[in-house]
This record gives sequence, structure tokens and C-alpha cells, in this order.
Amino acid sequence: MDVMVLAVGNPFRGDDGAGIYAGRLLAGRGVPVVFAETPENVMGRLKGRVIVLDACRGCRPPFELVRDASLPGTHKPNLSSLAEKLGIELVVVGIHGRRFEMFSGLSRDAEENARRAAEFVWNMINTSREGK
Repeated sequence: MDVMVLAVGNPFRGDDGAGIYAGRLLAGRGVPVVFAETPENVMGRLKGRVIVLDACRGCRPPFELVRDASLPGTHKPNLSSLAEKLGIELVVVGIHGRRFEMFSGLSRDAEENARRAAEFVWNMINTSREGK
């Protein structure tokens, strides 16, 4: 099964742009990535196995892998319920961030956390491809 990557966030809200930043790193390596400010806006375009990259205030640094999409501070409606209705296998990579003010820019910590999350997802995708 192919894996889709959904990079979520708002780069104008500080560390909220960590998911977008990680997605750009993966896209630069040839991974197809869908970018969105909120995941619910594009859920209808997704299928199969989806890895969501999203900033998170309450997750452990550098990132946290969650299969039930219940990270503190994530989007509503509950992504797990929506994914189940659409027949999507959803994995959320919550990238730890602290600063979410408008126009504050991505912090160094969040940038490094996003790099580490992107590398993790890169390895996850390649392991999935090898298992075909």
C-alpha cells in the first residue's frame, strides 16, 4: 500500500509551521506531500495509509507518533473518526512546539524537531516500500 503524507500547519503562527517545514523537507526528497492549513480541509482527497505531520503543544519532544489522532491541541473534528469513515489508515506525527504566536517564526527547537520527524517519516516510508 502506498503512503501519502499530509503536512499541516500555518507557517505564520510560529511553531505551528513545523508540519509544513517537515513536509517541505520530504517533498525535496521526492515524497509526494499534500499541504494544508487544517487536515479536515483535504481529508476527502486522501486514501489508503496517511501520515500526518502536525505541530503539537502537548506532545513529547522531538515528536510523538500517535495512531488515534488524539494529540492535545490538534484539530477538530476528531481525525480518527473522520479517517475511519473515509476508510483511511491514519498515523499522526505530532511535532513538539512551544511558540504559536502570529508572525513569530519557527523556533530553532521546532525546526530541529521537524527535521527529526521528517527523517523518521522518510525511514518509515522506505521501510513500507521495501515490504511490498
